[in-house]
Amino acid sequence: MSLPSRTDRTTRVGELLRTAKRVARGLRGTDAEAYVALTQVGALEKTAPLVREPADAARFTVPLLRAFEGAGGSQIQRHIVCDMLNSLPNDMLTKVDRASMACHLEARVPLLDHRIAEAGIGLPPEFTLGNKGKAVLKQLYERRFGRALARRKKQGFGVPVEKWLRGHLAPECDRLFDKKVLDRHGVLSSATLGDGKWREWAKKDPQLLWHAFALAVWCELRDGHLDVRSK
Repeated sequence: MSLPSRTDRTTRVGELLRTAKRVARGLRGTDAEAYVALTQVGALEKTAPLVREPADAARFTVPLLRAFEGAGGSQIQRHIVCDMLNSLPNDMLTKVDRASMACHLEARVPLLDHRIAEAGIGLPPEFTLGNKGKAVLKQLYERRFGRALARRKKQGFGVPVEKWLRGHLAPECDRLFDKKVLDRHGVLSSATLGDGKWREWAKKDPQLLWHAFALAVWCELRDGHLDVRSK
């Protein structure tokens, strides 16, 4: 049996290492800078080689720094405000809501009701953090569904992208990351990903490659070169 990669999010050790790296990035600078570092999928200096014309990092970081510094309330409330402006609509809610609604499920009702969100944000930290976080929500949940379910360990939606990219999606990566295809779109770097070089990224940072893969698929869809209904 082969050992899991240090970047594999489907393993407990891989996820711990990934979290430790993000925490290490967040230990530097001000609270606002720490927040920006902790919410990045990948540092911009790491993602720059993947694109043909890297953007200025300040284009993305400065608005978020200003939002954090301009938010009122406690530190946790400032984090929540920035989450509502950034990571929730751009990442978590988008992925979970699209995936669940595609299966005719409403995963976050009624938690997305603005009245519940406003009430939650206004609570003092001792009611929201408690001993293990989300104290009020867990107590309300326990009344209706019992202690075992309310206190169940948090479980995410791990996706084995490393196995996919190096397995059954490898032929599609060869096609999407072909130098001619990349040069036609002019978004991703053919010098970095073309001629099979994408395989190096599949080993060292499959999470970033997965985002590049999604972008490459979008470029093909945009230009009418790919029909997902036939897949």
